[in-house]
Amino acid sequence: MPNGDLLIARNNGLLETGPGGTRKLASVPDLSYWFRWSPNGRALRFTLSSANGPNTIWEISPDGSHLHRLLPQWAGVGHSEGSWTPDGKYFLFQVVHQKPRGSLGHAGDGRSFPQG
Repeated sequence: MPNGDLLIARNNGLLETGPGGTRKLASVPDLSYWFRWSPNGRALRFTLSSANGPNTIWEISPDGSHLHRLLPQWAGVGHSEGSWTPDGKYFLFQVVHQKPRGSLGHAGDGRSFPQG
């Protein structure tokens, strides 16, 4: 945590623990990992791993407010395990777009070819 406390991911909860005790920061829908604080300490981004779909990146404020999924419009496209640039201007992450086995790709000249 930016204040020096520890952040613990346990079950579906994010816990903050420090000299003043432990408090629940937030509840998250699934397993969370790969926590990265923004360089200015104003946002925490992490990967949420779901059994029902692709991994997604989420963000929360240090006080536990404003929990939300980044890029909700990317339904069906996995994105995970990002890191901030040192200046905080960019957040780089992995993108995985899985096509079903046996699908066809298309070459620029109109020909189709099997993928997978």
